[in-house]
Amino acid sequence: MEDGPSFAGWLRERRVLAGLTQAQLAERAGLSLRAVRNAELGSVRKPRPETERRLREALAEAPPEPVRIGVLGPLTVSRGAEPVEIGAEKQRLILALLALQPNRTVRREDLVDVVWDEPPPSCLDLLHTYVARLRRALRPADLIATDKGGYRLSAEESQLDLLEFEALLARDAPGEALALWRGPALADVERLRQHPARLALAMRRAKAVMAYAGVAAPEDAAVQLRVLTAEEPLNESAHARLMLVLAASGRQAAALDVFEDVRRRLADELGIGPGPELRAAHHQVLRQDFAGPEPPARVPAQLPADVPGFRGRAAQLAELDELLHRDGTGARIAVLSGTGGVGKTALAVHWAQRAPAEFPDGQLYLDLHGYGTVRPVEPGDALSGFLRALGVPGADIPAEPDERAAKFRTALAGRRMLLVLDNAGSVGQVRPLLPGSPSCLVLVTSRDALPGLVARHGARRVLVDLLTDAEARDLLRALLGPRVDDESEATEALIGYAARLPLALRLVAELALSREGERLAALAAELADERRRLDLLDGGGDPLTAVRAVFSWSYRHLPADAARVFRLCGLHPGRDLTPVAIAALADVPLPEAERLTGVLVRAHLAQQTGADRVQLHDLLRVYAAELAAAEPDESHAAQERLFDCYVRSAAQAMDVVLPQERHLRPVVPDPDVKVIEAQAWLEAERRNLLAVAAHATRHGWADHLRLLSGILWHYLDVGGYHEEALVLHTHASALAHDAGDRAAEAEPLTLIALGHWRVGRSREARRYLEEALVLVRETGDRRTEIHVLNTLGLVCRALGRFAEAIGYSTEALAVARKTGDRTSEGLVLVVLGCSCRGIGRYAEAAGYHREALALARETADRTSEGYALVNLGDALSAQGNHDEAAVALAEGLEHFRAMGVRVSEGYALGILGDVEHARGRYAEAADHLERAMEIARETGSPTNRGVALKHLGDVRLAQGRPAEAARHLEEALGLARECGDRGVESRVLNSLGAVAAARGASAEALAYYREALAVAKETGCGPEQGRAHCGLGEVHCGLGDAVAAREHWERALACYAGECVPGAIRVRNHLAALDRVAG
Repeated sequence: MEDGPSFAGWLRERRVLAGLTQAQLAERAGLSLRAVRNAELGSVRKPRPETERRLREALAEAPPEPVRIGVLGPLTVSRGAEPVEIGAEKQRLILALLALQPNRTVRREDLVDVVWDEPPPSCLDLLHTYVARLRRALRPADLIATDKGGYRLSAEESQLDLLEFEALLARDAPGEALALWRGPALADVERLRQHPARLALAMRRAKAVMAYAGVAAPEDAAVQLRVLTAEEPLNESAHARLMLVLAASGRQAAALDVFEDVRRRLADELGIGPGPELRAAHHQVLRQDFAGPEPPARVPAQLPADVPGFRGRAAQLAELDELLHRDGTGARIAVLSGTGGVGKTALAVHWAQRAPAEFPDGQLYLDLHGYGTVRPVEPGDALSGFLRALGVPGADIPAEPDERAAKFRTALAGRRMLLVLDNAGSVGQVRPLLPGSPSCLVLVTSRDALPGLVARHGARRVLVDLLTDAEARDLLRALLGPRVDDESEATEALIGYAARLPLALRLVAELALSREGERLAALAAELADERRRLDLLDGGGDPLTAVRAVFSWSYRHLPADAARVFRLCGLHPGRDLTPVAIAALADVPLPEAERLTGVLVRAHLAQQTGADRVQLHDLLRVYAAELAAAEPDESHAAQERLFDCYVRSAAQAMDVVLPQERHLRPVVPDPDVKVIEAQAWLEAERRNLLAVAAHATRHGWADHLRLLSGILWHYLDVGGYHEEALVLHTHASALAHDAGDRAAEAEPLTLIALGHWRVGRSREARRYLEEALVLVRETGDRRTEIHVLNTLGLVCRALGRFAEAIGYSTEALAVARKTGDRTSEGLVLVVLGCSCRGIGRYAEAAGYHREALALARETADRTSEGYALVNLGDALSAQGNHDEAAVALAEGLEHFRAMGVRVSEGYALGILGDVEHARGRYAEAADHLERAMEIARETGSPTNRGVALKHLGDVRLAQGRPAEAARHLEEALGLARECGDRGVESRVLNSLGAVAAARGASAEALAYYREALAVAKETGCGPEQGRAHCGLGEVHCGLGDAVAAREHWERALACYAGECVPGAIRVRNHLAALDRVAG
């Protein structure tokens, strides 16, 4: 293993076996990421002995002790044998809720609801902070992942006792599984006591205890049953089983004591006597007959068979489990409501089939045919059938429906029975069938929400929504086997085309199974055509399973005005609709639109997705659009009203958010309904606005597309929606070009360039801007010329071409002042100041930013005020005025947060982190920088991420963590080079030189500093050249070469041009120390 290639192969193999990434190995060995990469690539014939020694020692180390989380009892976290402190109550709550739902995304909203009774405005920021602290506490395990919309505990059974419990149950080892329990789940986390996930876990434990009691020795079973009955004192099945195992082990008196205790408790708390199962067990104990409890007489069992491959619905199952154990004096009723084909019946039957022992007196089931082709069942007929099933002779069944209902309630009194009333059409169809006894439980399924049952009878509404993506994939996997994972992309497409609707997913699976040898991708390609999708999902012509037929039953139940609105909703190109949009589509007043929306929601032909938002899932939308296509003239007029509404509302919202830029946007009429809370409206409607733009592009609505591009550009830019903005402006530019409208072409070209700059593609941005500049000078459009020139200043600064940037911004400033455009003047001053800061003219930069700040305050331009404050803070910090910089940055950051300017918030946090580093507040600096990186990821801003990584590397070096610093800086260097940002590149190279010097790698440090110096000379940045010379001098001084050190320090001082900035002070101190030694 002496030559390079064989060592490289050994190193790569050992690292993979150790489960380490290159970055983790670099940190463990105290080497740079580059050194590890080079060693694995075999790019050097023989690695340096010190490098090889460190790598071999690092790979010989014992792995860190594993982290393990416990929820089967009080919440515990340990690393090996040592407990881990995970912080205050809120962090414990977050970890507990994530651990209750391992390997599943828990929404941020759900976490907020658990952590706070009244969430503060900053709750999401606080939530992020708590999660970051949890991640630090759980290191080195990387257990908490950030998913879209929430967080996920990504764990294996060795890391979480709950997963080990479930794995042991799956391996048919209930005794070992139950031995993991240390008490009630999360016994010390009071706020989760009634959480559905915890209740569902308690139910799983109870089932495991009952299963164990059936196979274990009586003495062992009694131990677990004692625990269960103590925690569930009204669980008759558990008490009955405990009586039998006690008696079987020779403890008949103890068994009879159990019966007496539970009999008294049922009478005191529920006012009822023991059920048939307890009575049978009591009788069996008295007879000392332990072959099995006597079944009660005449037990109807009408439930259909469970649905094969049932998947998901954990939350709904937990709700039903909770209802099962609810105390009270009235009948327990659940209304399972949802759209057609969503699996309401399957859920009800699956839940009921899981717990037959809970209903020892039987189960009654009836399809009421409320929706479908068969006449709905009359309540009187339903009662007659139920009474016969309960053993009432036909001659004894009353003729009058009211008398039948009374006799039915009498027959059910005191009996523990389940009633499943399936496919109910109305409350009137259900009400006569309700028992009066609290010992019964009723499940009603309906496409209607049946609010009367909730309001009058206290029913619990259980919404049966579309499956999640994970649940849909699990269902297809159960039906199709390994094909699902073999063709992951095709599976994802099929799930989307089936709208996560269980009925449609099962039809998709049936189609796939019927086409033996055909790939799923071929079926996905067919279903991609919306015009054929419903035809393909026809269930072989079966009217009970064809998706179109199932939807039609609900549609035919609608009043005529609601049916018209449903059809028109299919014309909306976006995902969700508000009553305002529906009012525009249907050309009705807003109150009427709100009423009709409510009709659709109650019929589950639209899904409530927010306080004022509804949505049609994809298959319903296709069905509605199919119906609307029969009326082409009405459809076109409706879409025009809708698109006008969006354009006008967007313009009004932008006028509220940025009134000072009103003159820069197209002029359109006011909307019929005024926008309230403009910033929130823009955020909520962003996807719809972009969907309208996409539809306008495909179908030739050129005016609407042009207007949306000109109205929304600033919102999309500062909100971090860069890729969406690029698509919108590219389409607008193409339409203007095709129309030969050169005056209209320049603005979208500039906006395209702005989008490319935001995502780190500044070279492409410059090409668009040069084309736009030719157009505006040709057409004499002075307003757009300012925008083009200023954006050229931004882009050239991002490329490290600071002199050119200053030239463009100076030209833009002259045009803005000549035309009296005060808003643009302020923005140009900020860009000019940034370019001066980049080239090292700090005092000049601060002057421009102060001028921009005064102008922004004069014009009440909050956004420009934020830009001026933050960049003023950057310039002040460069001059060494760190405290004053922190004040300006904090104020600017407050502006950005108040206005929801996410990209700039991340940018400001990156600078603030650097300032806190300079003030010696390393922990605060790291927090700001980690948050800055997260925002940069969320908003797709590689430039901001690279700068934050550079500053975080500097912080880690100051904290004495050079390996971690090197990792961050290597990544920052890659981003700077990818984006072509030569200014940031020189700064990162200087920082890498400092890291190498701190590790004693003098040759590596000299190489980095020399490379930084070359790049800084190219950009013209004097201070960065000075920093490189300073570093070179320090390395030479450490090597004992005082002459070379002095030469570099004197050059450094010249680069600072006599300014009293921190870098210059450091160099003067070095020279003074050298003079003292020489003297």
